[in-house]
Amino acid sequence: MNRRRGALLLMPCAVLVPFDLTVPVGTAPGDYAAALLVEPELADTGGQIVNRARIAMRVDIEVPGEVDLGVAVGDVTWTRTDEGIRFTTPVTNTGSVTFGAGGHTQVEGWRTTPTALVVGPADLYPGPGSTVTAYADWDDPPLFGHFRVSTTIDATVGPRQPVRFVSAEIDVWLIPRALIAASLGSVVVVAGAVLATRGPRRRHRDQRHAEREMVRRFRDEQAAQRTVSTHT
Repeated sequence: MNRRRGALLLMPCAVLVPFDLTVPVGTAPGDYAAALLVEPELADTGGQIVNRARIAMRVDIEVPGEVDLGVAVGDVTWTRTDEGIRFTTPVTNTGSVTFGAGGHTQVEGWRTTPTALVVGPADLYPGPGSTVTAYADWDDPPLFGHFRVSTTIDATVGPRQPVRFVSAEIDVWLIPRALIAASLGSVVVVAGAVLATRGPRRRHRDQRHAEREMVRRFRDEQAAQRTVSTHT
């Protein structure tokens, strides 16, 4: 059992109130944030609604030991928005300590300057076993192009140096909707033309086959007559 000591200064009477904070046995090593709340005792109010002021003080606790930092960065996905494109990446805490998650989503493409998009939101603190979703917005992207996208997560535990984790890279193809619609329209037109001419093409093919069959029979008859004339 670990104990941490501190003091709370209450204003305006400037009373220094010492306190002890006990860390439960078995708490994993790492940095933890807590809050100390102080509020006045109230006598029986007879059912009346009263206001009660509270004073809160943040308490940062460091449990010594080897930190088990585990971060799993999932696959990047993307969707179109009114402003452009939003990339989302799941981040899972596979370790035993809460960490702060920041970083960026990297976008690289042909004839395009590499772009590092800041990952948000700013308050990503996944606890052990939990998963949070990081996102990055790409405003006003090109209308057309092929891009390679990955997300880098910097995991920070307390005052320690951040540790970097990188997702797998994905391919993103951007094609204008008008071009897609035109291509689909062309496919429909071609398919319709093929279906419309299938009957005449089949009749023409059958007719050619019949003509070739007649020519073959005529040649066979001529060859048979020549053979008979030779023997006689």
